[in-house]
Amino acid sequence: MNPGAVLAAIAVAAFCAVQTAPSDALAQATSRPYDAPIVTDSRVVVPPLPPGYLEHRDAGFVFAYHPTAHERIRAVIPRIVHARSRMREQLGRDVLGAVEVRIAAVPDEMRALGPTEDIPPYAPAVAFSKHHLVVASVGSPRTLGQTDLGTALSHALAHVALDEVLDGRPAPLWLHEGYAAHVVGDSASARAQMLVMATLKQRMYGIAEMGARFPADAPESSLAYAQAADLTRFLSEKPRRSSFVVMLEKARGGEDFDRALEAAYGSSVASVEGAWHRDMARRSGFLPVFLAGIAISGLCLAVVFLPR
Repeated sequence: MNPGAVLAAIAVAAFCAVQTAPSDALAQATSRPYDAPIVTDSRVVVPPLPPGYLEHRDAGFVFAYHPTAHERIRAVIPRIVHARSRMREQLGRDVLGAVEVRIAAVPDEMRALGPTEDIPPYAPAVAFSKHHLVVASVGSPRTLGQTDLGTALSHALAHVALDEVLDGRPAPLWLHEGYAAHVVGDSASARAQMLVMATLKQRMYGIAEMGARFPADAPESSLAYAQAADLTRFLSEKPRRSSFVVMLEKARGGEDFDRALEAAYGSSVASVEGAWHRDMARRSGFLPVFLAGIAISGLCLAVVFLPR
């Protein structure tokens, strides 16, 4: 067996050997994403726009923004419309038919644009699903640079879309964060590397514990976030797309999420988890094979060109 195949086999074996807790309580982790809070007070309303803000309507969206964001908003609209098309295909419903997107110039101004001033400090965009509203900032709250509005807005809109499909029913945190990350594709290469390393180190989380592994805010660099995105990828890929839609419909109808998943996929949660683990192991094996191939090629070249 060649060295690349050996590494791939080791990756698969290590992955499949991971012992995870039984997933008989999938619905236990239903806390909200830090960037998609639920405003429970029905008296709270969306405030009027600050003076000087501009408005632009396009494809069912209402964009309201500080004048400094004019060119960036126009440039990002096609990406947002494309992301909505992907969401509609994956979720099996027309979503985001009427959503307002408000863009501040700097993060501090975001508090004046939403129904609450309690804006997470590290969130580049915040989704207020009950108000069909997304609030973001041109200036990044994490760096001295600018926000990637295409990614930030699409991510927040994915939270709104999922809430629409579920009709406000609670969902596991891994599904909310995983779906938003998967549909937008943000940091996909970094997540893939993280999954490979976690596979080799046998650090994979089970579905039941995944939600508890998310940090309180800014989860994008966490292993739980990477695994949630890959789990959602697995559940919603075309061979299983219809089951994904059925799962959401059952959850929308009031079924517990574990029962909705089992009914939709025709397997126990543990069996679905095992199938996902095996699928991820096969996918993760490609990187060790690739790296091994590069190392072997480099060694061969060194041998050929070494001075004799």
